Amino acid sequence: RTFAMQTNTTTNPNADTSPSHRRHRSMPGTVRKVQTAVAASPRTSADKPIPDQEDKKRASKLTSIRAFFGGSSSSLNGSVDDNINDGHTVEIQYNAARNEKLDKALAQPAIDLKTLKDLSWFGVPDHHRAKVWQYLLAYLPPTPDRQKTTLEAKRKEYRECVSEYFNVSDNDRTTYQMAMLKQINVDAPRTTPDLPVFHTHKMQTSLIRVLYIWAIRHPASGYVQGINDLAVPFLLVFLSTVAPVSSYAQEVSEIDNISDEQLLDIEADAYWCVSNMLQGIQDNYTFAQPGIQRMVFKLRELVVRLDANLHRHLESHGIEIMHFGFRWMNCLLIRELPMRLVLRLWDTYLSEAEQFATLHVYLCAALLIKWSAHLQTLDFQDLMLFIQNLPTKNWEPSDMDTLISQAYMWRQLFESSPSHLVSQ
Repeated sequence: RTFAMQTNTTTNPNADTSPSHRRHRSMPGTVRKVQTAVAASPRTSADKPIPDQEDKKRASKLTSIRAFFGGSSSSLNGSVDDNINDGHTVEIQYNAARNEKLDKALAQPAIDLKTLKDLSWFGVPDHHRAKVWQYLLAYLPPTPDRQKTTLEAKRKEYRECVSEYFNVSDNDRTTYQMAMLKQINVDAPRTTPDLPVFHTHKMQTSLIRVLYIWAIRHPASGYVQGINDLAVPFLLVFLSTVAPVSSYAQEVSEIDNISDEQLLDIEADAYWCVSNMLQGIQDNYTFAQPGIQRMVFKLRELVVRLDANLHRHLESHGIEIMHFGFRWMNCLLIRELPMRLVLRLWDTYLSEAEQFATLHVYLCAALLIKWSAHLQTLDFQDLMLFIQNLPTKNWEPSDMDTLISQAYMWRQLFESSPSHLVSQ
């Protein structure tokens, strides 16, 4: 996933721009995303692209499709060139071709995790997401002969934890455990208020159990507000394996048809996946949350370097990056984005493994700077209201792709040259 081809072709007259060199040096699909990100300047608040930008987006889709197939569009139904003026058709064909590759990767006798990560980085179809996430988090073994026994063992262990830690009398809990359970019971109803399914009795109980057992088994951090948000995508995705994907986010009737045993399996899978994900960011939730402090500090450095005018405007109104950056790091933007886009974002994050926390900081910078022009017209009260209620509700997956690409590009440019990030 290198952007050498994109940058060198404009700055280095000796750069090799042959098709074979482009295919070797560029990441499939990245051309479309980066060119779109550059065309839509992060300092422009307009959401609708101008005609010239739309043409560039359509052309870049063709480029990405050719790169994806090694320079040929013959794997698609019909001619992509004939459809270049129909951006929607091109997008559908590209996604269908990418999904076909993912189908083939998942049908192999042994899963090639590198291939799976590369394909998942650009998004995973709903019907594959549960299994793919389990592979990416090393919860599910890549060889089929071990998968059944592994799942049975992990789910059995979780059930034992429920019996040992949760299904006990309050008299058997310590004062600390009682206080922790009380806080979880307060936070659970506040979690994802826009998803009705999480406000049914069954799902509230599941969320509380997962959070409490995780906290008991991780005494270095215990329960910290924010972890409740991180459990939601996993519960939602694994719930989709037994409830229709089209209805689980809006309708609650299907939940009544899920048996207690099915629900415990969903909880177990969510618990282990949350645990594996948090291993890389454990210090985000230990005493004083040093991991988050470092991430917010780096976000400030990025904003200073990438948009000094915006940073000065925020400071002139008494707004520090910490005022909103803490929540962005603590909850991984779950409260800032609609859930369908959170799932898309996490496809990329889980493909990044231990590197996702770094990418997240750059993505937060891209998200803030996207609204730069508008933010610089606001005073303190309106600034805080806007930042705490970003207008992302109607975003499409393509908006998320553009943001991810911008973040990836900045990470490639700055991460290996930290001297460029010098606070002013």
